[in-house]
Amino acid sequence: MNPKVLIEFGCGVGNSLIPLLQISKDLHCIGFDCSSRAISLFEERWNKILANLENDEKNSKICPFNCLKDSDKPCTRFRGFVFDIVHSDIPTYICPESFADFGLLIFVLSAIHPKHHQDVITRCSKSLKSGATLLFRDYGRYDMAQLRFAKSSKSKITDNFYVRYDGTFAYYFTIEEIEKLFVNAGFKVISNHYCLREVVNRKTQVTMQRVWIQAKFTKI
Repeated sequence: MNPKVLIEFGCGVGNSLIPLLQISKDLHCIGFDCSSRAISLFEERWNKILANLENDEKNSKICPFNCLKDSDKPCTRFRGFVFDIVHSDIPTYICPESFADFGLLIFVLSAIHPKHHQDVITRCSKSLKSGATLLFRDYGRYDMAQLRFAKSSKSKITDNFYVRYDGTFAYYFTIEEIEKLFVNAGFKVISNHYCLREVVNRKTQVTMQRVWIQAKFTKI
């Protein structure tokens, strides 16, 4: 049986993928991020974990990446790349079309200008097999952070779209917007709902009302 492949679109420093790699010894993961620093830190963390594993845990007996002949990456269970999905399709040396069984898109889309949202979701879809599952989480409309932005006219770019002091973007979605984006890219909605959380800052004891969207899709 061939091992399963999971791709994370915007993997950061590996906070999602590393626990999954540790739990599932047969899972192979692809991660990319626009930040070279993030990928470097991810690979550093993963290599430290690998150093403490037995040889048979480092690599599965069947490597799904053997077909990627144009890549200089070694055949381990994680492959990380620096790549910005906003500007072009995912290169085949990172992930061929219809290759991955699972996808993660976690707090990434909100950091991208809304004019690119549909293109990004379509590019994500191309890398997944028919029947593959994609898990999504991002900021929902009227999250506490959005209400703070609303108090400053300098932060607002357009409705529900803001720029932070460091130049990064933040967009706040409705579940209807998310459904439309994914359906247009060839996905079927399995679940799509708001996730309301009350978070307490331990240092300041300030209670924060967070609004996230959590969704699950299947590629048709």
